[in-house]
Amino acid sequence: MARKVKLSKGEKVNRDIARWEAKQEAAVIMLRKSAEELVRLRRWRKRELARETKRALATPKPPEPTLTDGLDIPASLARDNEPVARPGLAPQGGARLGCAGQGKEDRARRLQTLPDPRSPEKRAERRAVEKEVRQAELTGKRRKMPLSGAAAVKHIRETH
Repeated sequence: MARKVKLSKGEKVNRDIARWEAKQEAAVIMLRKSAEELVRLRRWRKRELARETKRALATPKPPEPTLTDGLDIPASLARDNEPVARPGLAPQGGARLGCAGQGKEDRARRLQTLPDPRSPEKRAERRAVEKEVRQAELTGKRRKMPLSGAAAVKHIRETH
């Protein structure tokens, strides 16, 4: 078995200095690379924002039709992926709700129209649902296999 050579204090210090200088060099290299990557990503973000702005300006927004009979769903309450049903107007094929720029405004408008989740009515509704779920768990109704085919249609007709 080879004997370890005991290093003098001066040699230990020299090795420590060399190790810390290597760490410093690696840190400087990483800092330089990260700075270059940040510059590249900022340029990319700037290009993407310019493209999105150009697309948004190129496609004019259709005017918002007004509600006439009160039976249809207001645009502020419609889901992003569902077209708004309005009598007398054909659905627009290319137009989507929730396009770039509109999504945040529509979401904010929908959130303002929703009822307060901490209201007594909402709490009572949540408690009732939790009670139903608990009862279903206890009676085993949640563990049943889902029906398929004709049995599913029959079950839907019976329950709804």
